[in-house]
Amino acid sequence: MALVHLAFPQICQELGSRRDIVAAIYSSPLSSVISGELAALDEYLSDLKKRNIKTFRVNTDIPFHSPMLEDLVGPLEKALGFSLNPRPAKVPLYSTSYVDARTDDIRNVDYWTNNMVNPVYLHGSVEAALDDGLCIFLEVSTHPIVAQSNNLLARRSRREI
Repeated sequence: MALVHLAFPQICQELGSRRDIVAAIYSSPLSSVISGELAALDEYLSDLKKRNIKTFRVNTDIPFHSPMLEDLVGPLEKALGFSLNPRPAKVPLYSTSYVDARTDDIRNVDYWTNNMVNPVYLHGSVEAALDDGLCIFLEVSTHPIVAQSNNLLARRSRREI
């Protein structure tokens, strides 16, 4: 995985229907994370370097939010099958797993397996919350990569408050 200083829609357009490397996280208006097979990732990053586009490798050996994880959907479904008991949210909850961040879908097994192999829409979630008048955010994540994108989003929030 790598953080790339390009807009998510541009990366999607450049990569087209490729499955070996994909736009994985819509981090901010000007940055995204790509994910996929190492050789394809290295080739794309080399191309970006030639174009003077900044990139930052994410220190992980797992291509999160990419089709490469589809083989793990079945085992994850089995592992989570009886351990989740999701209920409707009692406070506003914005999802990064859907283009529509305001979805009220239950965070069940399907939600988490979808999240594992499909893109994350962090930027859209923060934008939706800002549009709804919220200005204090808590994101729970297992990786510090999100801090870089959140700094860009925080600038928008401070300007509008």
